[in-house]
Amino acid sequence: MRLRKTFLAFVYISCLVILSCCQESTSSPLLVEADSLLTISPEKALQKLKQIDISKLHSNYEKAYYSLLLVQATDKNYLSLLPCDSLINVCTEYFYSGLNKGKSYLYKGRLLVEMGMEREAIDFFYKALPELKNGKSEIRIRGMIYEDLGRVYYSQSLYNEALDKFNLACNDYISINDKKAIVNALGFISRVYAIQNKNKDEIRVMTQAIKLAFETKDSLVISNTCNNYSMTYESLNKIDSALQYAFLALSYRPFNVKKSPIYLSIGNLKLLNSEIDSARYYLNKSFEDGTVKDHALTHGYLSDLEKSQGNFQEAFEHLTVFSEVIDSLYMVDKSSQIEQMGYKYEIEAKVASHKASMRLTIIAVVFVSIIIVLMLLLVLQRLNKKKTIAKLLYKQHSERMLMEIASLQTRINQNNLQIQCLEKEQLDWDFKIEEKMREVQELAKQKNKLRNALFQQTSSYTKIQKLSKQDRSDNKSIKVLTQAEQIELRKTIFQIYEESVAELQEKFPKLTEDDLLYSCLEQTGLDTFAIALCFGNASKQIVNQRRYRLKAKMIIEE
Repeated sequence: MRLRKTFLAFVYISCLVILSCCQESTSSPLLVEADSLLTISPEKALQKLKQIDISKLHSNYEKAYYSLLLVQATDKNYLSLLPCDSLINVCTEYFYSGLNKGKSYLYKGRLLVEMGMEREAIDFFYKALPELKNGKSEIRIRGMIYEDLGRVYYSQSLYNEALDKFNLACNDYISINDKKAIVNALGFISRVYAIQNKNKDEIRVMTQAIKLAFETKDSLVISNTCNNYSMTYESLNKIDSALQYAFLALSYRPFNVKKSPIYLSIGNLKLLNSEIDSARYYLNKSFEDGTVKDHALTHGYLSDLEKSQGNFQEAFEHLTVFSEVIDSLYMVDKSSQIEQMGYKYEIEAKVASHKASMRLTIIAVVFVSIIIVLMLLLVLQRLNKKKTIAKLLYKQHSERMLMEIASLQTRINQNNLQIQCLEKEQLDWDFKIEEKMREVQELAKQKNKLRNALFQQTSSYTKIQKLSKQDRSDNKSIKVLTQAEQIELRKTIFQIYEESVAELQEKFPKLTEDDLLYSCLEQTGLDTFAIALCFGNASKQIVNQRRYRLKAKMIIEE
């Protein structure tokens, strides 16, 4: 039985090889024309392929060739490969070896990556490599495979493996002088160096990429590379250099390509550079042609901007919009994941059905065996389905809990903003009180200066100044104020410093008239000797004793 199965399988494969060799010699002119447009204009190639009537393709080779071209055109137009699952399966099963087999495995791997099945995708990428020789087309496809492998490893945080694959891709592109592809590979290499904090290597690689980008003379390639270089300098906190390359990226941006990501980047850099008005301008510009995700990021940056300016109400409004958009994107992303899940199991079902039909038509003698296999597959599929449903229910429950957590965090952020607003108002009032207190103190100083100036214009002050210039070596010969002059001085002082006297009497009612006079004389700026003369004495010791007793009285009364 085993020998019989092996023989039938060998006959089946041999037939496929013979048919392939016969059919590959001829192909429809329409398909050849679409193939030639793939590199020049992927959009026109996709339109041309969609206009082809599949019923006019008679041979299996033409149908497989058409399927491969349609998959390539879809991928080159940056469209999802999920609807192309059956086309890719036709290619992988029909093409036996060579370049087309390698391409089929490449796009099968990309489809699996899009479905989140990275491990299975890696298998197909490595299967594709032995199918490729050393022709220019084969080298380009091999570079693409290495690049895809690098991206998968990068997404799994295997940075050394990713760097190795990106370098292999870069070497292949260099060998065929594909400058655009080299620039793209260098961009991925710089990302790995950035993650590994190898700043010098990152700058070196990005400098090479910039130089090659300008050599391509492709404005979109130049714009994207300059934007990547800007982000490199931003990560190194070199804001001025980052702004320089961001504006260069903006100047080379084609008119039909969205500019909102660059406006958003410039606005963020201006905000980091504390150029508030300029930052607000570019952030608002990003609303013109941005995606929903771009708008969410813009509201987030505007919230930070308004918060830095103390506009907490505006910051709160932007934060609210940001939260709402993020929640909506989260729901869309979950719907997309569920859709991908559906595609995944739909693909598996289609593959099983296709294989079953092929075996029924080619190997009729093993019909019973195929039925048994299908029954086993159905049982396994039912078991797998039950597991999948259980996983989906758990995932939905987890996602619901995460959404509730995110909602609570949003409310926490909103309350924190309100608290900051109230604290800001309290700080403003405290600052105003301190400012008024300083103003009162300054006015008091100015008032005291004016009183001192007024006192200095009196005859009593002139007399005191004259007496203070006497020779102090002989205390017995020193002249002091007479009794009449002391009375006149007392009258003048109490008149000029009336408010200070009243304040002292109110606060310290037990102070004597001499105590009040001494307190006022202290404010005039007279030295100890001059004050002693005012009390009819030439000894400073008397004044020091009076000062000590006055302080003691004030402490007791307080």
